Amino acid sequence: MENYLAMDWNNEAVELFFHAMQVNNSNSNSNKKKKKSNNNTSFRNNTNHNELPLEGFTRSANQALEALVKDGRTDEAIVLFERMMKKKVADAASFLVIVNAVVAGKDNDDNGDQNDENDNKEMKEYVIRLYNSALQAGCLTEELGMVTMYAVVNSQVDERLRVLRSIVDDLRKLAGMSSVKKWQRSRYFTLKQETYAGPYHARLLMWWNDEDCRDEELDVALEHLQECRCLGNTTTTTTTATSANVAMIQPNPHAIDCILQHAGHKQRNVPDSDDPNIYQQQVEERRLACTMIMQVIRCCMSSSSPQQQQQQQQYNDDYCRRLQQATEALVSLKGHDECIQLVTETLDKGWHVPPQSIEHAMVAAEEQQDAVLLQDLMSMMVVAVVDDKNNHNHNHNN
Repeated sequence: MENYLAMDWNNEAVELFFHAMQVNNSNSNSNKKKKKSNNNTSFRNNTNHNELPLEGFTRSANQALEALVKDGRTDEAIVLFERMMKKKVADAASFLVIVNAVVAGKDNDDNGDQNDENDNKEMKEYVIRLYNSALQAGCLTEELGMVTMYAVVNSQVDERLRVLRSIVDDLRKLAGMSSVKKWQRSRYFTLKQETYAGPYHARLLMWWNDEDCRDEELDVALEHLQECRCLGNTTTTTTTATSANVAMIQPNPHAIDCILQHAGHKQRNVPDSDDPNIYQQQVEERRLACTMIMQVIRCCMSSSSPQQQQQQQQYNDDYCRRLQQATEALVSLKGHDECIQLVTETLDKGWHVPPQSIEHAMVAAEEQQDAVLLQDLMSMMVVAVVDDKNNHNHNHNN
């Protein structure tokens, strides 16, 4: 079955499982006539599927669930799954396959008409019931809880926020953490994703009443960055290098984006104050923000160059996008030295620099009145534009 799944021979995997179950059932019940499966076997249509001896076959049954879902036969997967629950052979993986399939399937099928809306409501409520069953069966996982949150916020369940807080408390206990607040802060950027609780409900779970919660988010992101640094010093997990060559666990990408977008947001593109005290405060806030940005963008730098990671185009694209965010932010914070330094460091690694970042560095060089550097950057801009066009054409052709 594993080989069939690997080759996307999903129907063949299902038929193999069903046939094996029938053979096993026939061997254990010799007084019954052995039945031959055909290529169009359906769990829903087969009147004898309730007789399948699933005990001891949880792993194979999970593979059959996965194959059915991949083959677009979610309804049949649900029939098999409910039989597994009745036989008490469903495990955490079983629940997760079905919950993900139900949520994804109903989102894709929702065309806006009344029947679709009713079906969507029923299936979202079904997911919530599955969550409670998983909790009672000791099959709860964090991912299952997160996906259930999505079902809750997109359903008509009463007191949705209360239900979400109950799920958070369950997941907090599952993680062995004593503080709900600590659990939420450590998972905030996961909760915020549209596929889970979403930005609005994640904010309410954090008890942030103000819609403008950039400062609060920034604090959580910096905590996350520090936690990754501490964990990196005590584990052997794959790491990246910071400017201080400190081992560091790769941070959550949403936390990285938060710092790049929000660090020093109150001082971006703000004119210098004539008041000496206010001006000094501006300088300190800008310096701190530039330090944050430099620190987090260096977390994105892998120990090997993108040329050695030709199969990881998404990695390269993400880095270029974040580099552009970083250089734009640094210029807006008057971090001209830092902007130039970041661009030159990236070029020294032999990495592609997007034209927008070189343009930002040109602005910084102009502010620094460095005519030689400005001329060099203008030459680099021509090369960067050509590279950018070639990369776009290559990605389009692929």
